[in-house]
Amino acid sequence: FPVTIRANFADGAYALTTGADGSIYMAGYTQGNLDGQTHSGQNDAFLVKLSVPDLSLPTIAITADKSQLKVGESSNLTFTLSKPSADFITSDVTVQGGALSNFKGSGTSYTAVFTASASSGASVSVSSGKFSDAFGNFNEDGADANNALSLSVPSSLPTIRSLGN
Repeated sequence: FPVTIRANFADGAYALTTGADGSIYMAGYTQGNLDGQTHSGQNDAFLVKLSVPDLSLPTIAITADKSQLKVGESSNLTFTLSKPSADFITSDVTVQGGALSNFKGSGTSYTAVFTASASSGASVSVSSGKFSDAFGNFNEDGADANNALSLSVPSSLPTIRSLGN
């Protein structure tokens, strides 16, 4: 919608609109010195974009291709971020009952291999405040069910008995 905003008779913003991304665009002209020079009787046109900061917090979901493992077996993990991050790293992941390897990825998609090392329950999780998006918003997962993964590692193997002849 057009709006006229004036500082004085010669200067003014004569168009104000919003973009699909929520930004505000303002266009107009001034006889001032936007470019560092004063123009006698001439106008400098301008277009200003005011970006609205993204305040939404990123989250993470962790999935595995196998949820039951034996000691020494591996599961391929996928970490899916709700927003791209450039600072999500291996040390952001808390691991119990095993080890992570082959951690890689970028943007919103990361993968790793979890190998069970303990004959008890194993888990992989990412706490809040571990990685951020492009606007500096840190992840806030709190008690979300999908930012932690439990893997079953039986504590004993089945025994085979001979019943005799």
